[in-house]
Amino acid sequence: SGNQINLDLVVPIDISGNAIAVLGKAETTNDSTQSWGTHHDAAANGQGGVISGNVVDVDWALPVQITNNAVAAVGKASASGTSSQEAWSTGDIVANGKQSVLGGNVVAPQFATPVQVAGNAVSGVGFADAESSADTSAESGGSILTSGEDSIGGGNAAPVPVAVPVKANGNAIMGLGRSTAVADSTADAQAGATRTGMYGVPTYVETNGDPAVLAGNIAQPAASGPVSLCGNAGGVGGLADATCDTESETTAGGTSRS
Repeated sequence: SGNQINLDLVVPIDISGNAIAVLGKAETTNDSTQSWGTHHDAAANGQGGVISGNVVDVDWALPVQITNNAVAAVGKASASGTSSQEAWSTGDIVANGKQSVLGGNVVAPQFATPVQVAGNAVSGVGFADAESSADTSAESGGSILTSGEDSIGGGNAAPVPVAVPVKANGNAIMGLGRSTAVADSTADAQAGATRTGMYGVPTYVETNGDPAVLAGNIAQPAASGPVSLCGNAGGVGGLADATCDTESETTAGGTSRS
């Protein structure tokens, strides 16, 4: 009794300000903003029970930006603009497996994986110019508190915080033409949050296995840091110029890096 399975997936998608020219001219100027999310806390009580009060909670914030790109087949394409996006799927988890058998266990994958494809210029036989400023942030999950005190196989926690922005910005590719790409991008990701734990210390996940059997254990694989394909220029029989200024701050399970 009292077991929970929760799935929250937040996927705002922004496809705007892109210019595509085939045998002609295309030009766009863009200013787009998106903000969307959900927050819920999960609480489960399995005290004194058997296979009770367990929580499986999946939070995934996946904002997608495909903005301010210029593609010219035979013609001229010009795209410029700014775009910003926020997505969050957050909430804290509290479970209780005291004096239980296989109770109060928590499995919590928490993913913050913003995707940016902005300010790229691609030309076949033509001219493509792209200039973009893109800003994205994603936040998922929260803190985890459980207990396996006086239990058998209770109060175990397996959070999986993943904060990995994926960016493909400011790339210039040309065939027989000219491509110029300029991109300024920021993508921040946070998976998991902290609460005030024992002795007033900020804590991501906390449990108790004293006294217990196979209880109060924590397994926490984490991934943090951006995957970036930015500022590349290449082609055949033409001119390609690429400039990309990119920045990210990621936090997984309470540990941050920039």
